[in-house]
Amino acid sequence: MSRWGMARLDGSGLEIQCPQRLWMDIRRLDGRVEPGFARLDGKEITARDIGLFLQDWRALAWTRMENSDLSSGQWMAQAGDYRTNIYGDPGSSMWHEEVMDLYRRFMDA
Repeated sequence: MSRWGMARLDGSGLEIQCPQRLWMDIRRLDGRVEPGFARLDGKEITARDIGLFLQDWRALAWTRMENSDLSSGQWMAQAGDYRTNIYGDPGSSMWHEEVMDLYRRFMDA
């Protein structure tokens, strides 16, 4: 799996399009804009960049989102001051397990 994803600002959060139709967003829990997101807007980023905000990403306690508006699996977790969601490309019909596997492979690359 490629180790690069494309980041863009999305309101107060950072949206990341990863390889293999995996998407991720990161937002502050307090809803404020994170100044560090601006330097990543429009850039290719790696798991290391994501780790700046989700420092202990391997130990996150993920919650499976059963009633998502998306047609694919979705997970949510909190890390410090941040909340993250991972999900398959809308319309992809990916299972929850597929989404989590892609996330782990991307972050380990």
